[in-house]
Amino acid sequence: MISGLSNHIEAPKARQGHIYYPITCESPLYSLKHFTNQFVQILKNVTVRGTTSDMGLLQSPCMALMEKKRYQGRRVRRRPKGRRRRTGLFVFIGLAILTLGAFIFFGADLTSNNTGVEQVTQPSVTESPEATSKKASDKEQASDKEQAPDEEQAAEEEEAAPIPPDDPTVYLSVPKLGISGATVVGGEGGLEVGAQLVSGYPWLPGSNTYIAGHRLGFPGTGSDHIFFNLPSLSPGDEITLSDSLGQTYRYRVSEILQVDPTNLSVLDPTGSDMISLQTCIENYGDFATLGPNWNVRYIVRGVRV
Repeated sequence: MISGLSNHIEAPKARQGHIYYPITCESPLYSLKHFTNQFVQILKNVTVRGTTSDMGLLQSPCMALMEKKRYQGRRVRRRPKGRRRRTGLFVFIGLAILTLGAFIFFGADLTSNNTGVEQVTQPSVTESPEATSKKASDKEQASDKEQAPDEEQAAEEEEAAPIPPDDPTVYLSVPKLGISGATVVGGEGGLEVGAQLVSGYPWLPGSNTYIAGHRLGFPGTGSDHIFFNLPSLSPGDEITLSDSLGQTYRYRVSEILQVDPTNLSVLDPTGSDMISLQTCIENYGDFATLGPNWNVRYIVRGVRV
């Protein structure tokens, strides 16, 4: 009965007086439901007819099913090994290809970048911090030394600041004009004894010491021809004043002006210590005509030195 199992399974045939129910165990569409239906039908035939051939048929499908199950189990156990091996091989090949491509692509990039890199030289430190700090201290000392003379000079100037005298009389000397110690006092009396102090005092800082004198003056007095040659002064010439305390104030001619008698701005201080010597001329640029109108004021200015 078992020897005829393969023939019964492979090619179902009709035999006289018996019914065979083929079971195709090798078909991939084999199902448990189909096998169950056939098994039930065989049981019915065995119950009704009670033939031994039907019992053989009942055993044949069971044996075949058991063989098939055992065979399929082996195949199921073997197939994953082959698949795993093939999958691992494919993964290895894929990784090798990706690694090679990355090396080719990025390797060329890195090589090209390396050729464009310039070497940066580290700046050399030629001086130590101690030397730098020493230089800084030397500079500070030098600046202190430079400031010290300025401070000393300022102190000397403060110490040398003139003392305002009780007597405002000053004495004028102009070497180029031959004037030496001419008396200068305020008021109209100054035009008789020598020259008139119009405004300002030389001992006041920023003062414009303004002195006026006649070109002809009064014979037999200190005013006689005192400023007759005033137009002969030029820039750089020296002018000196001294006060009743013997303090001396030196000036140098800086500019010459000719103005109208009504122009009183020439009396204003200019912000620096200066002196102004004024006389009268007949007209602008006319130094030869001696009166009688004296229409222009001739002014020589000097700054203190």
